[in-house]
Amino acid sequence: MRKILLVISALSFLFYSCEDEFILDESIYDCNNVKIIDNTSLPGNTELTNLISSFENNVVGTQVYLRDRSGNEFAQGFGKADIPNNVDLKNCTKMMIGSVSKIFTAVLIMQLQEEGTLNIDDPIKNYLDDELVNNIANANAATIRHLLGHRSGIKDYLSNQIWVDALNQIPYQISPKEKLEYIYGKSADFDLDTDFNYSNSNYVLLGIIAENAKGVAFHELLENYIFTPLNLANTIQGTTENPIPEGTARPYYADQGVIYRDIYNHAVFDLATADGGIISNMVEVGIFMDALFNGQIISEASLEEMMSNPSLAYESEFQDGYYGLGFEIIENADGRAYGHGGSTASFINHVFYYPETGAFYSLSFNNDVLSEKVWEENHDVIYQEVVKMANQ
Repeated sequence: MRKILLVISALSFLFYSCEDEFILDESIYDCNNVKIIDNTSLPGNTELTNLISSFENNVVGTQVYLRDRSGNEFAQGFGKADIPNNVDLKNCTKMMIGSVSKIFTAVLIMQLQEEGTLNIDDPIKNYLDDELVNNIANANAATIRHLLGHRSGIKDYLSNQIWVDALNQIPYQISPKEKLEYIYGKSADFDLDTDFNYSNSNYVLLGIIAENAKGVAFHELLENYIFTPLNLANTIQGTTENPIPEGTARPYYADQGVIYRDIYNHAVFDLATADGGIISNMVEVGIFMDALFNGQIISEASLEEMMSNPSLAYESEFQDGYYGLGFEIIENADGRAYGHGGSTASFINHVFYYPETGAFYSLSFNNDVLSEKVWEENHDVIYQEVVKMANQ
């Protein structure tokens, strides 16, 4: 998805450079985390703070929460949440977490299975209207499990066309069904359960399935089953009517020391569905991950089902990547970690948990860049240091 964003961002700069600055009431960014963290307990906390601060010319805002193998924690925001209003980005500021939302969606589905509302081996056609089933290739035979693990072969709705439409219609607020209309009549990527291919359409469908199974709006289900029980006060699922809740950090593009106009009004189409519509902060994402791996929101059996028999997603010199049911799984010299990456608008997120050691990191940027070189020289340096600190 990030490669598409880089292409589209070059076009979008032509639009953004002529927009007026957004002047807002700064009080909308007021926030507090439910968890108080002593950053001084983490060895090397000063060095980490200085490193991230040194990149503020090319990285508009950074939010990080990590816990090392000894249980020492660090949570801090850096840079700006809102440039024209000079609002600092804090460790409680709301961020667009993108596809990290898929873990929440998968957990909700497992909760619905545990209570007997559905079974993940049910055909998805049991919960969808005929229009969706008849117009989406493989929808007639796919199961919920196939969607969770991206083994349905259903084509991804995210394509150049939807980004062009989002640029030309401001704001581009569309429903889950309207997103799926982008793949009506398109052939499947492969025969059912014969391969793996990451497709956001799978999780848009899971949101619809959850709604239809319970007769309750998807955002209310997340609130009732996850956000409220865990007291996640700054965590919200966007809706078609309110895709970006008030107080969310502004999204920017930055490159070579130049801060581009924010793309808030172009981001709304990507934030109202179950594939990537949650707004949160890294501390609250960490609370959720701790609850998930400590049996507070689903059973050990359900968690094991999410983690077991993953598909190989990629292999590299440094690590292998797999996909379970809602989890990206990475395996490298530090061990095996479960989590997800997420990009939406210009937000970039990394969230991973190491069950064997208890180490954890979550990292969010509210800007992307227009070149891979600048990314590697700035964002990637921060990312690698955060991973190293979590695994010390």
